[in-house]
Amino acid sequence: MMELQECEQIFNELAAMLRDHGLSWVCSQVDEYIQIGKTQEKIVSKAEILAIKRNGGIPKLPLKSRRGANTTFTSTSEYNSQEKLLILIDAIQQAVINTCNMEYEVAKSLGGQAGQIIFLHRDLPEGKTITSKITLTEAESRQVHAERLQLLLSELRKEI
Repeated sequence: MMELQECEQIFNELAAMLRDHGLSWVCSQVDEYIQIGKTQEKIVSKAEILAIKRNGGIPKLPLKSRRGANTTFTSTSEYNSQEKLLILIDAIQQAVINTCNMEYEVAKSLGGQAGQIIFLHRDLPEGKTITSKITLTEAESRQVHAERLQLLLSELRKEI
């Protein structure tokens, strides 16, 4: 099992690699998700709520439970370094590996006979066009790299 400090270091290194390769938007989404925190539910008895109110909002332990209805409260807490790293790995899976898999399948299905698929970007100012081409050979090459990345991420996930 990986130490928290080691997880932080790997998280930062992976995030830097993503940014260096033009995928800073993945890091931004991961950061937003992490900032929200993880949701937790806590069941509190009526007796505990009354005891907290009597003590000025500060719970005194131990709280003895009496009969009465329980209330469920939802709160958020921070992710630890291991959880943050797992979130980043999941984001890499979605943004990089799954995208490569889709690209390969599209190129294989639609571009096989023509040799390439051309995408035209139309949401640009008038008179400007950008075309993106995907050839089956390029898609296959990226697919091989995506499979290698998948293996590395799986190994990393096992060590966390």
